[in-house]
Amino acid sequence: MSKSQSNILELAKQGNPKAIATIINRQLEPKGIIAQVDLKNECLHIVIESVELPEKVTIVKYFRRSFITLNAASIKTIQIYAKQTVKPFCSWDDSFNLVESASPETLQISKNIYTKEQQENNRDLQIKFDEVKNEFANHLFKTVLISMGFSIIAVEVSSTKSKGNGFSELAGKSNTMISLINPSNAYINGAEALVFAVGVTIITSIAQGIIDRFTSANDFYQEGKNFMKNKLYSEALSSFAKAIAKNKGYTDAFYQRGYIFFLTGNYTKAYEEFNQVISIVPGHIEAYKKRALVRYALQDYDGAISDNTFVINQKSDDYESYFYRAITYFTTGAYTESLDDFTRAIELNCQNYLIYLMRANMYLSINNNPDKAIQDFNIV
Repeated sequence: MSKSQSNILELAKQGNPKAIATIINRQLEPKGIIAQVDLKNECLHIVIESVELPEKVTIVKYFRRSFITLNAASIKTIQIYAKQTVKPFCSWDDSFNLVESASPETLQISKNIYTKEQQENNRDLQIKFDEVKNEFANHLFKTVLISMGFSIIAVEVSSTKSKGNGFSELAGKSNTMISLINPSNAYINGAEALVFAVGVTIITSIAQGIIDRFTSANDFYQEGKNFMKNKLYSEALSSFAKAIAKNKGYTDAFYQRGYIFFLTGNYTKAYEEFNQVISIVPGHIEAYKKRALVRYALQDYDGAISDNTFVINQKSDDYESYFYRAITYFTTGAYTESLDDFTRAIELNCQNYLIYLMRANMYLSINNNPDKAIQDFNIV
């Protein structure tokens, strides 16, 4: 470690926000993520911004491990805000308390955290092992079926030969197929090679169909979640479709499809999927919350307000719905209602400084009340 790096680390251990931001950005910038850091009243506020945000559980685990290791005495709480570059508001936020001292109780907490993370890592390894095991089993199963198919194809080829030169026109088109499919030239006729190739395709298709037939809806769903984790959205959509084909009422699969469409900007499709979830489970809170965001993106502001209001009526302490409804009210020019919702969101979550910033902006630009704006800016 160079002297400058050592100095930055020492400053970070003292709770210096600039030094902490430098260390974080060195690790996150290569992944396309930019972090801003501020320290207020022993609470470290971290805003991460990216075109595509990492999963919440991944980033929270990263920061928890990093700051427990850093062990900065001046930092007691971590507050994380995640924002997509193309959106005007946070996608999610989270907070957690850090270990305060190296007491035996604290060491036990650290051990528990490590044990929990180790268990999660073991589960990940088990999932990967199961995937490899299943892939090997599937491959072996296909191989057996294809071998059986070759026997069937050989009979068909012999039957074709006994009928004369019925495939003579196809032979010229299939010569190159012999070397690709059957290098040993066990089949010397182009037509035979064509039958061979078609047979392989059919048997492989049948094998995949049989495998899909014995795969449960939940297995397809978990496969889709794994694809989502790696941002393989097309593959994830295919797996969720198979899960739904197995279980027409699989609300989680419909929900995840809607979320993928939302992330990829296909708001019309996302709207349809969240509608499907709500038709199956009329009180599905998360579907209403996501549909509210979709309606906002589609400029259906009345619909967005309606969905957020439904969530608030069902769950009065959901500050996110107050926050999103406040933004929608602001967009439509309903400034009094917007200000009320920003204030209620702050009452429910006073650590989300982005709400303070937006309310301060309203005080300054709409209400012409610079004193209250300054109070909010000071809190931030």
